Amino acid sequence: MFLIGCDQKSVKNNKSKINPSSTEKQDFLAYFQKQYSGLQGKDDKLIYEDEKVKIYANHSIIEEGEEKLIIYSDRQDTLLTFEHDDGGKITFPFALNDEEETFINFFEVWEGSGFLSKKNFYHLNTNDYSLDPVVETEFKTMLNDVKKRFKIKDSIYTRTGELYENYAFDKSCFNKNGELPFKLVLFNHDQPSLNKGLEGFKTLNGIYKFEKDDNYILKPVFIDLID
Repeated sequence: MFLIGCDQKSVKNNKSKINPSSTEKQDFLAYFQKQYSGLQGKDDKLIYEDEKVKIYANHSIIEEGEEKLIIYSDRQDTLLTFEHDDGGKITFPFALNDEEETFINFFEVWEGSGFLSKKNFYHLNTNDYSLDPVVETEFKTMLNDVKKRFKIKDSIYTRTGELYENYAFDKSCFNKNGELPFKLVLFNHDQPSLNKGLEGFKTLNGIYKFEKDDNYILKPVFIDLID
């Protein structure tokens, strides 16, 4: 496996709106009627449908490093407006079925070394066809769990980005069970044998699973730690 070193990069909180107000719905309705005349726009794509609804996504580039994503239904409801203005790009959203539940997912990706990315996953509530954010485990908590799982007593560090199947940020990086396999490159500052070049780093293999708590959460499950 070929890995590239990276520098730490800060990620701003991006603005997202879910289940907009009635005023926003009216604004979108006017936009929908003007731009689409009853049909989806030429650059929009169908990402989910069942017997009751069709859901589309519109991805627009405002300028370099600033993008906007709108997810809406043929009921003329805006389900999500997501604004990204921190460089990088938004990947186009896709639907994923996990048993009887559906999740709408997309990534924010910063190109260059490190595979820096951010997950944006939403559960599709089919009672009212709304999108509910999936809560992700905090990274610090995840690393503490790694230390406990593998009995690491001193400090561990990680490269910034997680690695997914085929280095992809789309539906293909999920397995047939609707889980997201990942690899995380770790090294231990106090063990010289682990921080002398790429060959010395440890790789953590794991999967992210969708689990139901009060809301849906994205829970990491650690599989093995290999040389």
